[in-house]
Amino acid sequence: MRRQTLHQFVDAALVVANPDDPSRPVNSRKNVYQIDERAFALLRQVGTPQWDQLKALFAKSLAGLVYVSCFTSRAEMRKYLANIAWETEVWCAEDPTHLIHFNGERFLGPY
Repeated sequence: MRRQTLHQFVDAALVVANPDDPSRPVNSRKNVYQIDERAFALLRQVGTPQWDQLKALFAKSLAGLVYVSCFTSRAEMRKYLANIAWETEVWCAEDPTHLIHFNGERFLGPY
């Protein structure tokens, strides 16, 4: 669990590793993780009137929202293929200049 998921949450600043001792080695059995205060505050707003304000940030965008799932590699992506939503994009760190579009008419745009 830690290697497969939590490290990605730490990289995305959703989770804080070892807030009590940031110098603790990543392979320590004493590792602890906690949700980042800002991420927790944001999650608590889902479904409330405040959430509609966070959505307002993108309201004037003419481009529309594009959802991107990110993986370290195609091998990692393959584990989750059945869960990737149609009309979304996938980005793999091992090939950072390319996106994979999951079907449909919507696309980021021409070259």
